[in-house]
Amino acid sequence: MASEGEEFDMEEDYEDEGDYDEEGEDDEQIVDADEEEIDEAPRRGPGPGQMELPAALRNIPNIHQILGLAPQAAPQPAGPRRPRVDESEWDSLRRLPGPTQQKFLELLKSLQSRQQKSLTVLFLGKGATGKSSTINSILGERVASVSALGSAPEQVDTFIRNSQGFQLKLLDAPGLLNGDVFNEQAMQLVVRAVQQLKVDVVVYVDRLDGYRISQADHRVLRGVTQALGPSIWSQTVLCLTHGSHPAPDGLSFDQYLQKRQEALLKAVKGSGAKGSPAVVVVENAAKCEQNSTNQKVLPNGSVWLIDLMSKVVHCAIANEPYEWSPKVERMTDPNKKRRWLVIPILLAQIALKKFVIDRILEDDGAVGDQYGPFEPETIVENREVLQRRKEAAKRRRDRERTEAPARRAPVQQVLEDDSDEEDLDEDSD
Repeated sequence: MASEGEEFDMEEDYEDEGDYDEEGEDDEQIVDADEEEIDEAPRRGPGPGQMELPAALRNIPNIHQILGLAPQAAPQPAGPRRPRVDESEWDSLRRLPGPTQQKFLELLKSLQSRQQKSLTVLFLGKGATGKSSTINSILGERVASVSALGSAPEQVDTFIRNSQGFQLKLLDAPGLLNGDVFNEQAMQLVVRAVQQLKVDVVVYVDRLDGYRISQADHRVLRGVTQALGPSIWSQTVLCLTHGSHPAPDGLSFDQYLQKRQEALLKAVKGSGAKGSPAVVVVENAAKCEQNSTNQKVLPNGSVWLIDLMSKVVHCAIANEPYEWSPKVERMTDPNKKRRWLVIPILLAQIALKKFVIDRILEDDGAVGDQYGPFEPETIVENREVLQRRKEAAKRRRDRERTEAPARRAPVQQVLEDDSDEEDLDEDSD
């Protein structure tokens, strides 16, 4: 690490090794490649002293003992892997196009001039939205595992790159959706990760080519708000991948982006968020168009990688680093909200029963029964009987209150007499 006063060398020569193909192939090709690897993997035969049984005999209990064979060892289940931490010099920065390198160095230098020597960015979102691919594009190398099925990573992986005294730290979180259910386990992994460090910016990744906000989207957004707090969205950049997807008929790219952006921001606000995230569109695939300087551009001509890093750095400058606090969980847990209302509501229910419901039930018994309403004269008589009972009960309670002190007085006198006798016995001794 360089000293604090060291600055970036803006005149440093760069090597333009051509455009970095982050995706390599389309999602379908990635899946096919995985299948080929599985097909080409050699099959394991039986070990020494073992014999492979026919399928019809494998389910018979104790078949190996019956035949006098050594049982085959059962496969051991693989335990959860540890979080990956990949730290090295940011040599792959030179693989990015020249103007992109220069802009990255300018942005990082602006942070360093504010006595900030590191930038920590947390990537969140559902699976298969492009979190890992975007990290690979930023770093200019394939470091994060990319899966078309959204099954990786299983932990919060950390990728650290050092350059001229500055440290860029990117955290790749697991997908927050398991089927249509919010992945609580993945969110807990994220919480444990942010408890140990300060996060400057959160990049929430979704897809531009989503045509509606589903209930699963709402569950994920609410889960993030509850776990990290409503203020987390004020230091979040909303990243929309698959930016080269053609717009629907009748819409320009900007109109298409505006509709998708408004829908997502409305859903974020509905999750209880405080603040509104900035929005950026990216395209990690090799099919992304390039300008004359080999920078990937969107259909509207903007260089998305520079736009992404610019908004991340500006968000880091405008906000203090996020620090997780247990208060966040207490404030956002619906089971712990407004607990002070329990006692007032209980008292209100007791008062409602005593002064309203009981009186209604008493009067209901006076005016009729299961066979129908009483005659008016009978109703008057029943109400008089009820009134006399209430007055008698009140006189009985008043009498008990006045007689209670008189009943307690002899008992108190007996206790005092016993105490005096004990004192006299001690004196005589």
